[in-house]
Amino acid sequence: MGVFSKDGARLYKRMQIKIFPPAGKTRTFKLRAPAGKWLTAETIEKQLEQAVEGIEKAFPRHEFRLVPIGPAAFNFVCAGERKIDSELTTAEREVVKSTSLPSTTGGSTEGSAQASAALA
Repeated sequence: MGVFSKDGARLYKRMQIKIFPPAGKTRTFKLRAPAGKWLTAETIEKQLEQAVEGIEKAFPRHEFRLVPIGPAAFNFVCAGERKIDSELTTAEREVVKSTSLPSTTGGSTEGSAQASAALA
């Protein structure tokens, strides 16, 4: 039986993040809401973002998979080393290019026109 806010959003008392690095000990981070308070989905999202930033800094050469274990429990599992650009296949390079964010400082005039229109 879950706890819900007045607007119907699910609330949580605690959350857990485990990080399984390429070598070394598993790291566990637990967050518990203070007495009389609850964790919202937004709070959990912010904590996951902070965990991703920490993982990126601590293990810049490795890829991690996010594995949801429960509604407020997550594992980050090392999936191996990242490929450097010279190791990527042509198809993989195309995927990287197509998923990259567009540049707002230059590039095509089409993108600049869209950015200018969005700001106006």
